This record gives sequence, C-alpha cells and structure tokens, in this order.
Amino acid sequence: MRGYKLTQNQELLEHYQEAIAAISESLEKLRDLVKDNPKQSQRILEIKSSVEQRQEELESYLTRNQQPPESPAALSEIMLAGKRATNSTRSSVELFIAEEERLLMSRKLTLKSQQEMTWIALYGSAALGVASSIIAVVLFRRIDRKLLAEKAQSRQHKALPRYQ
Repeated sequence: MRGYKLTQNQELLEHYQEAIAAISESLEKLRDLVKDNPKQSQRILEIKSSVEQRQEELESYLTRNQQPPESPAALSEIMLAGKRATNSTRSSVELFIAEEERLLMSRKLTLKSQQEMTWIALYGSAALGVASSIIAVVLFRRIDRKLLAEKAQSRQHKALPRYQ
C-alpha cells in the first residue's frame, strides 16, 4: 500500500487486494481451529477487529484520496499511522502465535507422558501375562505329579493281596 500511496500506480494495489482476501480466509480458519479456547478466540477477534479497522482506513484513503497528499508531512503522517496500525496487528498476531506454541509444547509433553504410561502398562501387562503363564505351568506340573503319585499309589493298593 505504501508504494501505491507514493506512486498512485494501480498495479501496486493487486497485492493489497490479494492479501485482504487471504487474511480474511486465514482468520476464519484460525477461528475454527481455536474455537475450544476462549482466550485464543478472543485474540482472533481482536486481530480481526484490528485488521478490519486497518482495511477500512485503507479503503477510505483509496476512495477519498485519488491524488497523493499535497505535502510530504501529510504523506509521512499517513504512512506512520499505517505503520502503527500494522505494528499493533503484528503484535497481536505474535501474542497469538506465542500462546499457540506454548499450548503445542504443553500438548506434546502431555502426549509424551501418556505414551510413556501406555508403554509401562503394556510392558506390565506382558510381564504379568508371562508370570501368570509360568505359575500356571508350575501348578499344572504339581497337579500332574500329584495325580501320577495318587495313580501309582492306587495301583500299588490294588496290587496288594486282599485278606478277608
């Protein structure tokens, strides 16, 4: 937009018009992504408000000032006002990004913790399964030995002569 303000060259407005469309679309996508976070939703509204205000200022400039300002001081003031508005919006966006990065880091730590707990549970279950299998084998062998001993004792008992 600064280039247009200085030169009044219409071709320089193309990037501005493309950016306006992209910004609106991006803000809507972001709004949908953070709808579960009231703090971030509020930041999106602030950013959107700031962007819309800046857009209105620029549209107003384009409709009323088809000629560049007469004095360099007036042009300088318009450009400084635009820079301040842009810096304010940029600051809001940076706060939004910082919060999203903080949330991402928090989610990654939570995920890592949950994965570790899952692995512990998995290994614990596997160890318990192996231990249970070993205990079952030992118990079956004891039972089997007892049955064999009782069977042998029963045979010996049957083999003894009976006295009546």
